[in-house]
Amino acid sequence: MSENPKMKVAIVGASGYSGVCLLGLLLAHPEVEILALCGSSQVGESIESIYPRLRGLGLPQITAFSELDLTKIDILFTATPNGFVREHFSSILTSGVRLIDLSADLRFDSGSEVAYGLSEWNRVGIESAPAIANPGCYPTASLLALLPLLEAGLVDLSRTIIIDAKSGVTGAGRQAEKSLLFGDLAEDFYAYKPLSHRHTPEIELYLSRFGGAPEDFALRFTPHLLPVKRGILASIHFRPSTSDLGVLQGCLLAKYSAEQFVDVLVGEALPRLSNVRHTNFAQIWVGYDPRTGEALLLSAIDNLMKGAAGQAVQNFNIMFGFPEALGLAGHSVLALG
Repeated sequence: MSENPKMKVAIVGASGYSGVCLLGLLLAHPEVEILALCGSSQVGESIESIYPRLRGLGLPQITAFSELDLTKIDILFTATPNGFVREHFSSILTSGVRLIDLSADLRFDSGSEVAYGLSEWNRVGIESAPAIANPGCYPTASLLALLPLLEAGLVDLSRTIIIDAKSGVTGAGRQAEKSLLFGDLAEDFYAYKPLSHRHTPEIELYLSRFGGAPEDFALRFTPHLLPVKRGILASIHFRPSTSDLGVLQGCLLAKYSAEQFVDVLVGEALPRLSNVRHTNFAQIWVGYDPRTGEALLLSAIDNLMKGAAGQAVQNFNIMFGFPEALGLAGHSVLALG
C-alpha cells in the first residue's frame, strides 16, 4: 500500500452511468485520491468533456487500461461491459492491487480470490478477499428482502417465489439502443427478457449460498423497464411458513435494526423510488394476505447507488477498515439525474 494516507484509486469505465456515479462518490470520499480514469472509446478525452459538471476538478484524462500501472494504485474499480474483467483478471490479481468489479464477470466465482459484495451479508469475505464481485442491482433489491426470511425458515420453498421487479432506464447502461431512446421509452412500460434474464441464476445462487435454499427451489424473476432515470422497486410474492405478520416483520427488523443502509418499514408507509433515489439506502416492507395465504415483500433501491456505485463504495470501506458510511452519508451531487 502507498505511504500516502489516501488510497490511490483507478476507475475503468468511468464515463458510464455507474462509473460516473462512482466517480462522484469517490471525489467526496476523504480517504481517496483519484489517480487514473480508463476507458476505450474516449481515450485521450477529458471526463469533463463528457460530463461538463465535472469541470474544474483537476481530474486525469481518460487513458487506455493498457497504459495503467497497477502497481501504483491500491484499489481498482471496474464499471465495464461484461467480459473485460474476465479477460484481465489474472494480471490484475498478480499485480497485487485489490479489485471491486461492478460487472457480472465474477459474480459466480467462489473461493478465496473473489467475495460476493452483498455488504450486509458478507462482511468477513469482503474484508479479506483480493477481489469483490459487486452484486447486480436486481439481485441486491431481491436478496436483501428475501434472505432474512429464508434464513429463518419463514419461506415455504415448496411453492414458487415470484419476483416482479421494475428498474429505471439507467440500469441498462449508457448505450445507444433504439429501445432506450426517449421517444421509444417515454409513456411506455414493458417487461424484458422474461423467463431468461441473467439475474435469475444470480439470485438463485445467493439465496442458496447465504439463505440455505436448496438447489432445486423454484424462482420466477421478471424485470420491467420504467420510463424513469433511476430506481428499482421489486414486488416479491411467496408462501410464508407462518400466518403471523408480526413474526415476518420481526425477522426483518432483527436482521437490519443495526444496519445503516437498510430500513424496514412497518405500517402504512411503503417503499418508494423517491425515498431512495441518490442514496445508498434500501427500503423493505412485508405484508400478509390472509385471503390467499401469501406474503408480499416490497423492496426499493437506487440501481446506480445501492445497486452499483454506492454498494461498491460501501464494500471499499469494508475492505480497508473505514466506517461503512464514509463518503455515503449524503447523495452523489455529481451523479446522473
